[in-house]
Amino acid sequence: VAYIGQDIEDAIRIGLIKRNDIPKDLRKLIGSTNGEMMNTLIKDVIYNSHEKGYVTFSKKISDALLKLKKFNYEKIYLNKKLKRDHEKIIHGFEVLFKLFLNDLKSEKKSSRIYKHFLETKHDSYLSNTSDAEKVRDFIAGMTDRYYVEVLQDLTIPKMSLIDLR
Repeated sequence: VAYIGQDIEDAIRIGLIKRNDIPKDLRKLIGSTNGEMMNTLIKDVIYNSHEKGYVTFSKKISDALLKLKKFNYEKIYLNKKLKRDHEKIIHGFEVLFKLFLNDLKSEKKSSRIYKHFLETKHDSYLSNTSDAEKVRDFIAGMTDRYYVEVLQDLTIPKMSLIDLR
């Protein structure tokens, strides 16, 4: 739920799709922006789950969400334009995984994995989850924008005019 609309926004921002490419029935029912989609999905799941022993969407929204997910796969995730950089993206994940795993092993508390992830976790998660799983969970929760920001920040040297002399 959290990423389906954001992935659409990212795809629009980079010119992969246009907002009008989202099927008209989905735009009308769920919305055409990430904010509209989140609002619709959150309200629906709250309304349909309230005072029940489980979490659920209405049938109509559940079907629409599945259709939107299929749209994302066809138009975004499996788009040939994205495939050309697939190896670079995979390599970036490997680099981040190794860096954050090393931060955990060396207990580098200033690392993003501590500040932006582990500090919010319950003690049972911290004690029952391996370091590799923690890193996996942290990376899996990154937005595309945050992934790129972190990768650039951790791998590209910071240079100033003084450094260039």
